[in-house]
Amino acid sequence: MILSCVQPSYLAWIPFFKRMIEGDIFVYLDDVQYSKNSFHNRNRIRGKEGDILLTVPVRYSGNSKAFLCDINIDNNSKWRKKHWLSIEYNYNKCRFFNDIRPKLWDQIYSKDWNNLSDLNISLIDFFKDFLEIKTETIRSSDLDIKSHGNQKLVDMCKLLGADK
Repeated sequence: MILSCVQPSYLAWIPFFKRMIEGDIFVYLDDVQYSKNSFHNRNRIRGKEGDILLTVPVRYSGNSKAFLCDINIDNNSKWRKKHWLSIEYNYNKCRFFNDIRPKLWDQIYSKDWNNLSDLNISLIDFFKDFLEIKTETIRSSDLDIKSHGNQKLVDMCKLLGADK
């Protein structure tokens, strides 16, 4: 059995889903160190006049030991509305956008989010469902593995019965 895993990022890129497809089980690696100003809480979308950086504001006090699953969103700004309007404006003429528009709004951008991992995983699951990816998923934080680095990956494989 093949285990694939990666940290949940905001608006995950295509290779993320390729990795998900290639595994028999996919682990959202959410109990690893959060990286400030990374793809954990920001990403670029293609704009009509160039790339646009979308950033989910987070409450992060500079604690370099904080796990991704423990990072909360700072909802004092209207980031959801800004992101939605940017996505809608720049992708409204794209093939399939009308197919996902109402669900993407209802399931993601119309909701209040408190936790960054919850937002990212919900977004990834949204596109996973749209792409009809059947791979089983689990959060690494639900596995309660205390090891770090490569040993964490080895322990995940053992626990989940993966040999690759």
